[in-house]
Amino acid sequence: MAPVRRLAIVSLLVVSCGVVNVQAQTLKLAYKQGDIRTFAAHVVLNETIDLGSVSEPLKVDTTATETETVQSVGGDGVADVTVTLTGVTSKVSAAGQTSTTSPTLPAIEMKIAPDGRVLSANGLSFSGGSPFGSVGSNTSESAVLPDNPVKPGDTWTKTYDRANPIGSGTVHVIASSKYLRNEKVNGVQTAVINTKGTTPLDISIELAKYGQLTGSQLTALTSLGISGMTISGSDASDTTTWLDASAQRVQKTSVKVTIDATFAFVLAPGAKYPGPTGPFAIKGGETIDLVAT
Repeated sequence: MAPVRRLAIVSLLVVSCGVVNVQAQTLKLAYKQGDIRTFAAHVVLNETIDLGSVSEPLKVDTTATETETVQSVGGDGVADVTVTLTGVTSKVSAAGQTSTTSPTLPAIEMKIAPDGRVLSANGLSFSGGSPFGSVGSNTSESAVLPDNPVKPGDTWTKTYDRANPIGSGTVHVIASSKYLRNEKVNGVQTAVINTKGTTPLDISIELAKYGQLTGSQLTALTSLGISGMTISGSDASDTTTWLDASAQRVQKTSVKVTIDATFAFVLAPGAKYPGPTGPFAIKGGETIDLVAT
């Protein structure tokens, strides 16, 4: 067969197989005042705290329903969102003991940008009750989305700061993202986005502002003279989001957070704390899975 004829046949086969250019599309979250979105949430916290004389493992396995209620939306698309957790069940394993609790957690007020970044929050993200869970990296319902239209294979990087609402120090996040592929989830066509975030930690926490502590827990700590703690080290997250680009909302998100840090207790003036204050090492992390319901 002549080379020209062979090339013509190959070209015809390529066209007949439906090869088309993949069009770039805009990926963002869109909010409307009064919108209510619910997710089935599953969080597993698995950390080891090195107290010098003893290494203490901590595991918390929590399920809940996460409800996001949009209070208002600014002209720039930034939404004020109230996040509440109901039906919370936590299985806690620590100090060789395992218990199951159903804590009532306070609502968290967040400002969420159309690209998925949490710009501010009045409390820590859902982290199984530990201040070492998602204190640093982006832990909203979404990976960090691009500012321009993208297609599978495209990448982008964003850096931004998040204020620390429960102490001092700013959380600086470096987020590198990639549009992985398109995939159907429960019959809905989604864009699959992955964000890897890294965060250096140098912050403090005031226990009185840490809303996930119960009254009895706070009383127990303050009675020892502990008023807060400092945290330094690094935090990293790996977030994959399945985004319904047409409806501009998340179908599901899976997050893995790792931490390698040290912490030390801060004592109130005149405190007579009976033990060492640190620094103590902490390593481990958590997984967070959210599925729209």
